[in-house]
Amino acid sequence: MLMDWFVSFLNLFTKFGPATRSLSKFLLHSITGKCELERICDTGKYDFRQCQEIEYALYHSKNENIRKILVSDAMKVKEAMQTILRIKRIIPEEGIAFLNTMPKFLRKIVSYNKLFGDVEELKLTKYDEENTSHEEMLYRLWTLLKEGDDLKERYTKRWTEIGFQGKNPATDFRGMGILSLKNMLYLLENKKDVGMKIYGLSNHPNYGFFFAIVAINFTGTAYDFMKNGKLKGYAYNLAAEEYTLEDFQEFFCEMFLEFAEYWVMREPPNIMSFNAIRDDYLKEVHKRLDTGNWSID
Repeated sequence: MLMDWFVSFLNLFTKFGPATRSLSKFLLHSITGKCELERICDTGKYDFRQCQEIEYALYHSKNENIRKILVSDAMKVKEAMQTILRIKRIIPEEGIAFLNTMPKFLRKIVSYNKLFGDVEELKLTKYDEENTSHEEMLYRLWTLLKEGDDLKERYTKRWTEIGFQGKNPATDFRGMGILSLKNMLYLLENKKDVGMKIYGLSNHPNYGFFFAIVAINFTGTAYDFMKNGKLKGYAYNLAAEEYTLEDFQEFFCEMFLEFAEYWVMREPPNIMSFNAIRDDYLKEVHKRLDTGNWSID
């Protein structure tokens, strides 16, 4: 019991400066006979906190080849495992828990980097009015929101009915590219009830907001969270070991719905209150992502 307490105590010091971290790791390895990565895997836990600790250990490794695992979106998990086993001198037969768990952590870490690359590519893809597939997606958005109400013209003020700013929605996509349009389509095609609920709230007689513009805005927020790593507080708790664009879009949908409900609950005097109310909402989002406690159910 005393030894368990001492090990836990030393673990706290592995997060301090380089000298303290090195000494703590040396003592822990001497006591347990295992490296830091093995000790984390031996906890039997597999969520945001443990995945974050694995990432921290890899990032602060003295070995360049281990650190490279974090910045590679092409490295195979098998190759990464072989690198770690070789450098850390882990005997496979004696590290069953490590062999079973570490690949799961690696898949999450490496696939997060790859997903960011996919999201970035869509963000940088500008909406092109000459691109048939882009135009088809835009009209699909209208149809999903205004079923049975055909749009007679391409350039019309009617686009403001679904929350764009003027006659040509293409101008509103400049910041987030095709990513924001794909997010809105995912919401309405895969979570129709949620999408229509948000659209209904956007048309509230007293506290309405611009559906498309706010969706684009929160696409940017989700992108920023992914870029700065805060989205790991959501992603690393998912059951999936390898992430897809849908995981990013699910986060967008959840955040968009929460904000829409929060906005109406705050009963804003006018749309000029948007930035202040958005900032208040995002303070809570930051806390939840930082702790890995995204769910509020």
